[in-house]
Amino acid sequence: MNEHDIISRLKVKNLDVNSALKLKFKLRTAVNFVKIGYVSTNYSLDCRADATFRLKSLTETKVLETASSNLNCLKRILAWNVEHGILFFRISSNTIPFASHPKNTTNWRDELRDLLKEIGSYVRNNGIRVSMHPGQYTVINSERREIIEASIKELEYHADLLDLMGESRGIFRYTLEAGPVGRKGVSRGS
Repeated sequence: MNEHDIISRLKVKNLDVNSALKLKFKLRTAVNFVKIGYVSTNYSLDCRADATFRLKSLTETKVLETASSNLNCLKRILAWNVEHGILFFRISSNTIPFASHPKNTTNWRDELRDLLKEIGSYVRNNGIRVSMHPGQYTVINSERREIIEASIKELEYHADLLDLMGESRGIFRYTLEAGPVGRKGVSRGS
């Protein structure tokens, strides 16, 4: 639908041209503000951006190969999304397998820096909004110290991944949600 069609349709509704143009501007602004998207997996492509493997198979080579494959698929997904007018996408927490696990000592930040920078540049150049969502076991308000420490490492991984894509330019925003923890004397939801 072009501008002429919109104005013609609005005139049918007894709006004058100035009112029609104002409404058209509001509609265009609303459409540009709202970005519809989806989470992690594009079933139209023959790749996955969240492939992983068993912890017992963890090696530096396995991490880098799987992460590189995931990031190359992410590039394909983002290009497909742009072609189809989808400008919001949630990146999988599994993009870098076992990124925050203590057994993973792979220097993925340095090894994948250029690829992440390339993806970040594509995101910026195409006005895509991306996000990440830590998994259900990321509980920073846990009563158990080891859970809190693992949660912090997981959040640092998410921040590092987005930073390497270009957060320093203010493209990405972080949102941290924390809910109440159940314990004696404190009910859930309080």
